[in-house]
Amino acid sequence: ADRALTDAGRALSRAEADRNIAEGKLESLRLAVVRHEEEAFGARNLVNDAAAILADLDDLDQAREEVEYVKMTVEAARMTIMSKRSAFD
Repeated sequence: ADRALTDAGRALSRAEADRNIAEGKLESLRLAVVRHEEEAFGARNLVNDAAAILADLDDLDQAREEVEYVKMTVEAARMTIMSKRSAFD
């Protein structure tokens, strides 16, 4: 009877230890969930900000056309200056 009582006490101690370990793991996982939710919220905000910035950008093809037009204007002015300069020489 004493042996059975001792074995039952050990089993109870192991069960309590296992329960305490499981509770510790559960608490750790709850904290991890909270941390991941906060990170996900922050990432979601960054994605929304990036989408808003992207929507505000001008059309790239139009910007390229404008740059090409300015290049042609500058080149035309350069050629005009060179032709006037050669007329004075």
